[in-house]
Amino acid sequence: MEPWKEYEQLKIDIYWRFGHFSKYYLTLHEKNKYKHHFEAECFLRQYPHCMNEVIPSIQRELLPQETIHLIYCRELNQEHHDIMNTYNLSQLKHLVKKNYYLIEHMNNKQLKKSWAKALIETKKWGLNTLALITNLPNELYFVIYTFI
Repeated sequence: MEPWKEYEQLKIDIYWRFGHFSKYYLTLHEKNKYKHHFEAECFLRQYPHCMNEVIPSIQRELLPQETIHLIYCRELNQEHHDIMNTYNLSQLKHLVKKNYYLIEHMNNKQLKKSWAKALIETKKWGLNTLALITNLPNELYFVIYTFI
């Protein structure tokens, strides 16, 4: 399950009940449950560039592991999580390179999430290519087919 989904829903519920979000409206249980989300959100407000890059080692030592995980997984959805749990980093690299993805376009080659994003992007190419081929006139399709 996506780690940010419940937290975002809680923020929306509190916003609709009270007109704005504040930790003062949360119960003690909710504060304990989402304390790493609060830390990650505050960190991302101060350092928004760290969402796509590696967190500097000084800050990595100060932050708990759960918070670092939440920072890295901020913009990921369930499909990204499934791919990251299924494959290890070397398998992801192999699959992405096999699909001829331009590695120069990747933000950070050290992060597993960057390779998972690239793999999902290459999967979308196949569907777009199929849609393009089915919508082409037959004459143009045969010219491209003979070239390939």
